[in-house]
Amino acid sequence: MGFNPQIWGVKTLNAMREAMLKRVRVISTITDYTQFVEGTAAEGYNGPKIGTLSAVALPASSGDVNSPTNTAITISSDQKVGVPIKLSDIDKAQTNVNLINEYTRDAVNALLDDYDLSVVKTMIGGLTTDATQRKALIDSTDLKISEQEFINAKAYLNSKKAPTEGRTCLISPVHEAQLYAISNFISRDKISDTNAVREGVIGRLHGFDIILYNDMPKVNTSGKIDATAGNNTKNCTLFYQSLFLGFG
Repeated sequence: MGFNPQIWGVKTLNAMREAMLKRVRVISTITDYTQFVEGTAAEGYNGPKIGTLSAVALPASSGDVNSPTNTAITISSDQKVGVPIKLSDIDKAQTNVNLINEYTRDAVNALLDDYDLSVVKTMIGGLTTDATQRKALIDSTDLKISEQEFINAKAYLNSKKAPTEGRTCLISPVHEAQLYAISNFISRDKISDTNAVREGVIGRLHGFDIILYNDMPKVNTSGKIDATAGNNTKNCTLFYQSLFLGFG
């Protein structure tokens, strides 16, 4: 019979999509441009960015027409990641449904974990070095995260006219433990309609869905991931809106 990559590739892709629908992964909190790049064989995508449009009185003059092509996004198609495996008997593996399902499950977890970490590192690396986007904790003594950090992040996103929906706080394990001392933090079990909260969200505060990310990299005192591992000693938590980053 020989190796049939379509069997493995399609099953893995479908399982990844199903996993992202059931549970919030980091990659599912950013903008999905897949509909623009799916099925294309080009080197990448360059086109209008998904963004907010402005309402104007009709009939509109030429100067009032929204023009999304003024802001473009480029997605390179050369960033390929896979999960290669070696099987001693590929024929038997492909005819054994349980074995295919098992390998698919393992591949999905490995791929999504890798994509999540890649997204996190891209976001951290994309922040400016000034105090506007990279902020030290207000509590410089005990280094505990506070409600004011959420308020400041909300105010910054508001000042940039970021949509109020799709806001996420990706929190490190150390900071997550400190959330429960914040009186206004609404944990998942206290949200009246949990059907509106996808699995993986641990709670909400000031409009941010809070997701625990156990693999959050530590950063140096400037808020950067340092190539010198010994300099990465600070816990990091990210606040963002889904349009901040996209994938395809």
